[in-house]
Amino acid sequence: MTGFGRAVLETDGKIVTVEIRTLNSKQLDLNTRIPLLFKNYENEIRSILSKELERAKADFTITFLGCEKTGWLKLTRLFASFAIILLLYV
Repeated sequence: MTGFGRAVLETDGKIVTVEIRTLNSKQLDLNTRIPLLFKNYENEIRSILSKELERAKADFTITFLGCEKTGWLKLTRLFASFAIILLLYV
């Protein structure tokens, strides 16, 4: 499967971006680039993606601008979950 998807949340000068890029491949080769804030969830993110992507070279990225405060943790985690679902199913 070849494709690209991006979801962006921008509010109060803070920007959260979730991207996925895929290319055809004979097997799953999944690369993730996520901030330290989400490192504890990397296995969960990989599991969600690998259930949907059987044969692809995929690059998955989450980036934050201006979201260093922990008060954003709950919102950004929720947004990332929705973004993954949107990118995979829409």
